[in-house]
Formats: sequence, structure tokens, C-alpha cells
Amino acid sequence: MTGVPAASTREAARLLLEATDVVILFGNTLTNLLRVGGETRPEASALAQACANIVVASGHVGRANNGLLPLWPHNNTQGTHDLVGDLQFGPEAAPDVLFVVGTDPIGEGHNLPGSPFIVVQELFMTETARQADVVLPALSFAERDGTYTSGDRRVQRFYRALPPMGDGKADWEIAQDIAWRLGLKWDYQTAEEIFAELAAQQPRYAGLTYAALAQTLDEWPPVGDNDLYFGGTAYDNRGGIGAQTKSDVELQQLGPVSDRALKWIDAPPIEGRTLLPPRRLYHRGTLIAQSTVFQPRLIEPLLGPVSPGELGPVSDRAPVGKRL
Repeated sequence: MTGVPAASTREAARLLLEATDVVILFGNTLTNLLRVGGETRPEASALAQACANIVVASGHVGRANNGLLPLWPHNNTQGTHDLVGDLQFGPEAAPDVLFVVGTDPIGEGHNLPGSPFIVVQELFMTETARQADVVLPALSFAERDGTYTSGDRRVQRFYRALPPMGDGKADWEIAQDIAWRLGLKWDYQTAEEIFAELAAQQPRYAGLTYAALAQTLDEWPPVGDNDLYFGGTAYDNRGGIGAQTKSDVELQQLGPVSDRALKWIDAPPIEGRTLLPPRRLYHRGTLIAQSTVFQPRLIEPLLGPVSPGELGPVSDRAPVGKRL
């Protein structure tokens, strides 16, 4: 079915079984998208379950340096899962008010549950914002400060580089203004105060502070304009390397795999084929989509067998296969 020789499959299985530590990275970003309502796309469920089956069958789960690492669609998807989880809208419990922050479900082809009053907090007039009852102007990452958690559970700070434009406000300021109108007397002055409360209440983030996230260490290769190796920038990292949150193993003190009810679960079937654009340096996202400079460099989904070597450099690439 896959065109991979059986001998190669058996050799891969042997390597997995004999390896001390195994982390499986999985998922083109598009296969990780959730349908509005918290339901996972079938292709995303099938891929995640297949990868989970591999680590369970090979024993690489329930201990440090082993398990799964999903390639989430956004830099703070993991942070959202940590604090909010998946929104679940049942057929009999569609929300009366839907507050959409920093995402465009309608533009991504999703249907909103029921007929809610829609509030959108955004940078741009997205398709969801066009159908909203209220649009609240937010600030970009460059106009505010805060933190994000990457897929490998690393919490990092980002710093304001530009003064706010127009009537936009930081996400937490908008939330606090609404809270006051609802009778909640929130009195946060900075994003750092909010993070301190988060660290005090969320076991996964316990002990983290802005000062801890801002610490720097010597990194390899060294960076700077006089170094032998170029590390990607011409200046030292002064923003901090961040810190990792605790894993489920560390939080719940899970025992060995043999002591828990971990088992192989057949992945859900997928009907038809899913077309995904190959990920290269540039990827179609909310911010990049606003740039005319990036548009010629974005890769569209292609239909037909295409190997990465056939695509060639972006600058001289010719259409391959059938463009969708």
C-alpha cells in the first residue's frame, strides 16, 4: 500500500525497539486542525493514533525523552491546550455568544455552531470578522509583550518592539475591559502580573517567572559578526532561552508502561485522499497572507507524485502536477 519494502519496515521496527529514547514528531500543520466544536479532523486523528500505537507497542511512552511531539499549527497552540483545552460544543448546547480571538474559522472552511452572537478580536478583517457582530482591534506580537509555549513545552518571552497603533489593545487589556463590564474587578497592570498568577495556579507552569524565562546561556554555534560559525543572527540572544514546563510523567508520576492500561487502538479510517502543501521556508499563515512580498514564495497544494528534489529553488520553480 505504501510502496515501502517489507524488509525496510521490519528494520525500522527493530531500530525502534532497540533504541533507548524515541520521540516521534508528527503532523503537517494542516492535519492538526480541529473543527469548530473540538472535533478532530479524521485525518489528524488517524495520524496521531497511528503514531501513538507505535510508541505504545515499542515501549517508548511514560518516561522522559520518549513519546510524541505534534507539529502544532501555531506557535502557542500548546499554550492554548495547557490553559483552555479543546472547546466542546454539543448539538444541544451551541453557545449564545462566540468569542473568537486570533483565528479565522470561517476563512478556514469551518461552520460556526448554531447562530451565536459573534465577537471577533483580531488584527485584520478576516472572513470571520466580516460576519461578526462586534470586532475588537487587537495588537500584533510586535506591539505588546507576553509569552508563548511551543510544541516541545518550552515557554519563551517576546518583547514589544513597536508602539501600539490606532485603537488596538493587547489581548489581556481587552479581556480586562470586558471583565469590568461584567462586574469582575480585575486589576492587572502588566502581562507579567498575569503570568505570575498563571504560574501560581497551573501545576505545569509552577516556578516559572519572567526573570527565569529571560535567562541566557552560551549556545552553539556561537553567534555574532566575528564568529567562525554563523548561527542565524548577527547579535547575541538577550531575550532569554525560556524554560520547559513539566510533562505528564513529571506531573502525575506515571508508572511503567506495563502498569497502565495502554493498548493498541486502531486508527479511524480515512475516505479519499488529503492534499497538503509541502512545508518549506514560507507557509501560508494569518500574518504572511497580508504580505504581497511573500505571495510569490508560497507553495500551493499540488496533485500528482512530486518529490522534493523536483521542485527546485523557489526562484526558478515551474508548475509541477495539477495546481489546485
